[in-house]
Amino acid sequence: MNWFWAVSCDNTVPNPLVAEEGDVGDFEDGLDVCRPIEKWPEAAWVRVGPKGQDGDPDDVLQTCFPFPIYSLRLRRALEDAGYAGIQYLPIRVIRSGGDGLAGFCVANILNCVDALDLERSAVERFPEDYFLPQRRWRIRCVKDPVLIRSVLARCDVIRLSGYTEPIYVSERFVLFFEAERFTGYSFHEVRTSEAR
Repeated sequence: MNWFWAVSCDNTVPNPLVAEEGDVGDFEDGLDVCRPIEKWPEAAWVRVGPKGQDGDPDDVLQTCFPFPIYSLRLRRALEDAGYAGIQYLPIRVIRSGGDGLAGFCVANILNCVDALDLERSAVERFPEDYFLPQRRWRIRCVKDPVLIRSVLARCDVIRLSGYTEPIYVSERFVLFFEAERFTGYSFHEVRTSEAR
């Protein structure tokens, strides 16, 4: 099965909603915990501010956060189709005039797997003298990922352990997303290997 990088802020509606302000408590920098979140802030929100755009919402919203926010329509379809490994966390989406859009949720991707073939991938690491010692030699960015096929066998939506920001999806997910005409993601195929 082929695998793809889910590219956000692409394949959008003609006049998309862009929410560039928000508050998600301690999770401002992302959801890199790779486990269910038990203490999600009930008052989490995103809104269209002065630099945003008050258009039509995509199924994967364009926001100021590095994690996906899915529409109720996308969430229900994924649940009904049996896509596992996603925790849905409620979030208020607010237009510039103050009215809210119902049903949106943060998609916390729980399938964090060690699927990056480091020998075949092009990665950039933080330097040895980086000012934050805990980041030294960790992956800063993945320029050309190669995923290990055998590790992906039971998943359709994943993040990589050790570098969790990009979301990768199976061909099955791509075909489903496109057949149902969801918006907000485009898909870029990534290479896979037989390593391990």
